[in-house]
Amino acid sequence: MFMVVCLHNEHRSKYTDEEAAETCRTYLNMALREHHKDIENMSLENVDSICLVSSMLRLYGFVKIQQRVLDPYVPPINWLRISGSSTAVFRKAWDLIKNKPDSVAYKMIDAVSDYLDDNKNEELRRDLMHLMSREEPHELEESWDSEIEAAYGRAVSFIGGIWKSMNQREPAATVGRRVVVFPMMIHKRFVDLVEEQRPRALVILANYFALMAMLRSFWWIGDSGPRELQAIIEVVPEEWQGLLRWPKQVLEEQVVFTDDD
Repeated sequence: MFMVVCLHNEHRSKYTDEEAAETCRTYLNMALREHHKDIENMSLENVDSICLVSSMLRLYGFVKIQQRVLDPYVPPINWLRISGSSTAVFRKAWDLIKNKPDSVAYKMIDAVSDYLDDNKNEELRRDLMHLMSREEPHELEESWDSEIEAAYGRAVSFIGGIWKSMNQREPAATVGRRVVVFPMMIHKRFVDLVEEQRPRALVILANYFALMAMLRSFWWIGDSGPRELQAIIEVVPEEWQGLLRWPKQVLEEQVVFTDDD
């Protein structure tokens, strides 16, 4: 909790408050050390605090990518992998508390349980099928197999779920929660493809960051969406730029999603 307070103070100062930054790093190191110990000895006594700390650490990651150096552009692989690694923690926690509906951990996991099937729901890809298209010569030339197709499809479906929640006017906080868990839901192979800077992987990631750009009113998201999106647009090959039409529109029109829309 102290880490988050210092992180917020650092953010409010536009990252000029060195004292807040140093204090934040100190609390972060302390939190990580104790968090790892707790995970090794997870029990009903500490499972609630483990899940809370895990969520706060993900928030830390979202804030920190706002400060990333983007030239030359390298995708935020560590952020994707670290954010995704908390999935194992919550799975382990669920085994302990699945019959404890009053626990904090149960309520946290239950709040996102509806999202678990999104990455397998092909219906959610309906408006985004152009991201899976394999018709143009450059699309047919890329590496492709069932694992790659599943990795891309899973990411596109979850992005479609976020888009659907926006269209249904779900509360901004609910949409934000979906955005936060995206790295936890994507396939490891998708992260590998992003790391290899495969054009289609970057295009799909750009669509995710376009949604983040629409949620920049959240302090922990800030301008990370527009920054990452612009950087991806600049490195995606010309023949793939057509798939970035909508993300570019979000960037140009500075679309923001709020409860007041």
